[in-house]
Amino acid sequence: MGWIFDALSTGKPTLDRFSKVISKNTIDNRVLLNFTFELTPVCNFRCEICYIRMTAEELKKSGGSVLPFSIWRGLADQLAEMGALNCTLTGGECTLHPDFCDIYSYIYDKGILMTVMTNGSNITDKILELFVKKPPQKVFMTLYGASPETYEKFCGNGKYYDIVRENIERLLDKRIPLELQFTAGKNNVYDFEACYEFSKQKNLEFKYTDFLINFNRCNDEVIDNFHGDHDEYLRVSKRIWCERKGIDYKDAGDVISPENQIVPSTDNPVIEKGIPCNAGRNSCIINWKGEMQPCIMIEAHKEYPLEKGVKKSWENIVAWSDSVPQIVECQNCIHRLHCKKCIAAHYCDVGEFGKPSPRMCYKVLHPEEAAKFEAEYLKAKTPKN
Repeated sequence: MGWIFDALSTGKPTLDRFSKVISKNTIDNRVLLNFTFELTPVCNFRCEICYIRMTAEELKKSGGSVLPFSIWRGLADQLAEMGALNCTLTGGECTLHPDFCDIYSYIYDKGILMTVMTNGSNITDKILELFVKKPPQKVFMTLYGASPETYEKFCGNGKYYDIVRENIERLLDKRIPLELQFTAGKNNVYDFEACYEFSKQKNLEFKYTDFLINFNRCNDEVIDNFHGDHDEYLRVSKRIWCERKGIDYKDAGDVISPENQIVPSTDNPVIEKGIPCNAGRNSCIINWKGEMQPCIMIEAHKEYPLEKGVKKSWENIVAWSDSVPQIVECQNCIHRLHCKKCIAAHYCDVGEFGKPSPRMCYKVLHPEEAAKFEAEYLKAKTPKN
C-alpha cells in the first residue's frame, strides 16, 4: 500500500484525492475495485425505460430463479480476497430479493463499502433498521416524477409516489446518506424542474440521465416511445450544467460552445482499443443469473464465476475489455461534448463496437447547428493578426 502514500505525499491528502489515487492505480493495473450485484430482475414498478424488469410471476414462468444468499456470500468472499472495496446492490428492485438484508449485512461485515440503488418503494422497517446499524456509503434513489399522475404514466402505478416521498423523509430522518436520481423519458421529463427543486430543498445531490435503456433488448417502437421532446432534453441538460457551474440559467446562452467549453484537440492521440471507462478495468457486474459482465449494458461478453471462480473470470473480462474497438472518429470530434459518449450505449444501439450510433451523433441529429458550431469553432481557433 506504499504507493498510496507516495501518490498523496504532495498536496493535501483529501478524501477526494485519496479516491482518485485509488481509482487511477486500480485502473492502470486492472485491479478489481468496484463490483455490482444485480440481485434480482423482479421489480414492483413497470417503467417504460427498464431493460430488465420482471414480475415475480414472469420470473417463475420463465423457469428462472434468483440466486440464494449462500451463492452471493461465496462470490463476496472471493471478491473480498481480491481486495475489492466497493459493492453496489441493484436489480430489478434489489430490496425485493428475499435475502436482501442477509446479503447486505454479510458484505458490509467484510469491510466493503455498500451502495444501494432503489426505486424507494420498499424501505421496510427492517431495511431501515439495517441501514441505521450498518450505514451504506450511499443510497441512490430514483425519483421518477413530481406527482402520482407522472408515476402512473412512467412507472405504471401512481400510488408509489407518496410512498417514495415518505421513504425519502424516513431515510433523511435517520441521517442515511441519500442521493436522488432522475431518469427522463417522454412521460416524465417535464417534471424535472420540480424534482430538481425538491432535491435542493432537501439539500440532496441530484443526478440526471436520459438514456438508461439497453437498446439491443428493445424494438424500435419501444425506443421511439421512450424518447421525448429533444429540445426539452437539451433544456434540462442545460439547467443541470448551469447549476454545476454556478451560472444563472437564464443568462447562460448556448452552454456548449467554443467560448465556454474546452473542445477536444485534434492533436490528441487516438486510442483504438479498450473500454475507456471503469468497466472491465476496475469494475464489473455479476447479474442475477451469476454471469459476470464489464457493465450491465455490455452483454457481448460474459464470464461464469460460479464455474471458473471470480479471479479467473475477472482476468478474462479484463482481456476482452482491453480488446474492444473504440469509436475512433468520435475521440477528437469537436462535437464530442454535445453527444453521449458512453461506448456501451452506442454498442447497444448499433449492435457492434467501434461505430457511433446515429441516434447519438450531434452531426446527424442537428446538421445545421453542427455546421454553425464548426464555423464558430474555426473562427475562434484562427489566430488573430
